[in-house]
Amino acid sequence: MTDSKEQPEILLSENDNAFSLRLTLSADNVECFASIHDKAPAENLTPPTLRSFLERFHIVSPDLPAIASFCLKIKNDECPITSTLVAKGTEPQKGKDETLELTTPPVPPPLPVDENGRVDLKTVHVFDNVEPGQKIAVILPATQGADGTSVTGTVIPGLLGDPTKRKIGSGIRHNHETGELFAEISGRIVEKGNALTVSPTYEVSTVDYEIGNIMFKGEVKVYNDVLDGFDVRATGKISVLGNVGGCSIEGGGDIEIGTVAGQNRGLIRCEGTLTADNLIDAEIECEGDVVVRHEIRNSVVKSRGKVLVGSGVVAGGQITALKGIEVDTVGTISGLSTHLLAGIDYEIAAELALLRSRITETEMDITSAARLIDGMKKRIRPGEEVPFKLENLMTRQNDRKEKWQEMVNRMEGLLARETPGANGKINIHNQLFEGVTLSLGEVTTLIRSDREGPLSIIEHPDRQTLKSFPLSDLDLTADELREEFTED
Repeated sequence: MTDSKEQPEILLSENDNAFSLRLTLSADNVECFASIHDKAPAENLTPPTLRSFLERFHIVSPDLPAIASFCLKIKNDECPITSTLVAKGTEPQKGKDETLELTTPPVPPPLPVDENGRVDLKTVHVFDNVEPGQKIAVILPATQGADGTSVTGTVIPGLLGDPTKRKIGSGIRHNHETGELFAEISGRIVEKGNALTVSPTYEVSTVDYEIGNIMFKGEVKVYNDVLDGFDVRATGKISVLGNVGGCSIEGGGDIEIGTVAGQNRGLIRCEGTLTADNLIDAEIECEGDVVVRHEIRNSVVKSRGKVLVGSGVVAGGQITALKGIEVDTVGTISGLSTHLLAGIDYEIAAELALLRSRITETEMDITSAARLIDGMKKRIRPGEEVPFKLENLMTRQNDRKEKWQEMVNRMEGLLARETPGANGKINIHNQLFEGVTLSLGEVTTLIRSDREGPLSIIEHPDRQTLKSFPLSDLDLTADELREEFTED
């Protein structure tokens, strides 16, 4: 179709005493138009005459009905006649536009069903996690449209489709030869506007039944809360601006949370530093430092770094920190049982606690069995054989003693083990209440009366008691403090 902005080509402007005929050709050579201005009756302009004019210019696709209609109007004295289509070729066609198509995602696994046939409605979203090098999309090139023909029979090449308006964003590598797109990083595919990216961050408002459990290879940001019973697992950092209920949270990097109200269920496991406002009825396992702005209540906190608590209180539960503990106030006026362990790996501490319990039980069994064996021996008359039951008891007693020795050896080995970065030091800024248990090195002490801070507490060089010093920074380790004390 003729573009109105393009000027047509005048093929013929024929003037005689009877009529003024003009033939024009569209700029794309697909259409030919005729117009006439009557000067007198134009009976001599017949269809054959008009076709002869067209043939003079090698126009091979006349529109015969249109020509007949045009000449009939002349005969009926309907002049002047404006541009009328009298010949038409075939317009070239536009091909398909360039398109970007995502690769077909794998079929998501079925929702988990429990033994009662109930579907786990918390598993409602299967994330489009991608790995570096994974093919995620392909750009299909634009195609050439079908050719057209001009009114003179000349071939007009078809039109190429338009390039895609989609933009390739960050995290994506484009193979220009094949049109394939590959992920450069772990993350999720994000389509925003015309842009396609692979984002290492997954952002949600609230983790609830609409979102479901999250398992993401990258960073997760939650702008509100994580509700009770939901899981959030990420290989990178996890940020929760709101609160966390009784949930399982596992992060491969740092974790930042508002308040954790764990209700004594669920677990927060952190491979980096954990930062929170409050920890209440929570269980924490952290490879780095645990930094709490306000308070820790009735929680179990295990850290291979430092545990640092700001202006609030630590009351109830147990805190184990390899690189030292610093708090404002520990315990309560009512003497709520609270246990702080510093300078020991929490897994070693757990094994030591188990060994001590089993050693105690075994010692009680050995003592009880020894009394029984002694009594049976006293009832044996001279020359009598040892009863089978007594032999059996003595054999089992020997087994207990061997087991007891193995556990003692294991415990001594754990106590003698040197752990890099260990700092058996507890800093208390304000108050240490009675009822608090402190474990430093090989010494465990129950505090039986309130003590005022600020002070630093370490294991005494005699390895039998604890020693208090004026408050010093945790960076001054227990070993260094002990060495200064010994030198003095």
